[in-house]
Amino acid sequence: LDVGTGVPPLPLFSAGKNGTLFADNDGDGYVSPGDVLLYTIALTNISRAPVPDLRLSDPLPAGTTYVTGSTTFKNALGVTTPVPDDGSGTPFPLDGSGRVLDPGGSLPVTGAYEVTFKVTVNAFASLPPGTTSILNVCSASALNLTVGCRDTTPLYGRIGDFVWLDIDGDGVQDGGAETGIDGVTVNLYVDIDGNGVIDGGDSIVATKVTSGGGGYLFTGVPAGKYVVDVVSGPA
Repeated sequence: LDVGTGVPPLPLFSAGKNGTLFADNDGDGYVSPGDVLLYTIALTNISRAPVPDLRLSDPLPAGTTYVTGSTTFKNALGVTTPVPDDGSGTPFPLDGSGRVLDPGGSLPVTGAYEVTFKVTVNAFASLPPGTTSILNVCSASALNLTVGCRDTTPLYGRIGDFVWLDIDGDGVQDGGAETGIDGVTVNLYVDIDGNGVIDGGDSIVATKVTSGGGGYLFTGVPAGKYVVDVVSGPA
């Protein structure tokens, strides 16, 4: 008589992460230094067995500062509760060895957890040299299984200045008669070879006309090297 052999299903889960612009502090519509990012991490049971003691670890991304008190946890019943900041070390509750999200509980079959937290992108001068994006990597683990997740959020900058009549030719807007000039066309070129001059492979990526006393500002500029070219002004 062959009664067969029963093999219990293995608990399996997936992990995903998404970073979005939460507070556009400079009002340019792009993720840039000084803005606040909201990270959302989704953990889903994709097996036929509950997943017990699911632990989430998430080192704080380089070039960012944790917004204290911003971490939340939504359980499988859809109830959201704040995750208290750590009282020692850094306040961010998910760095280091991380945290068991539902101690003593299990993520049910087809169930999902959601974790959110906020960070502020550091000022440009405080970012690591060469930073072009914010990389956030996390890992979720349970029952000797570890699943990674990551999000890359591109950073954008701004290029702006003034166009004025430099009467004494010293390169400094001294005031007085050296007032800004409105109505001047300014082109922004991407400097492909990085030599600081406009040549063969370079192309225009944006155009502005000065206003408000000679000012111009290009926003949403991806990381790279650029050249500003003053084209023409009022007669």
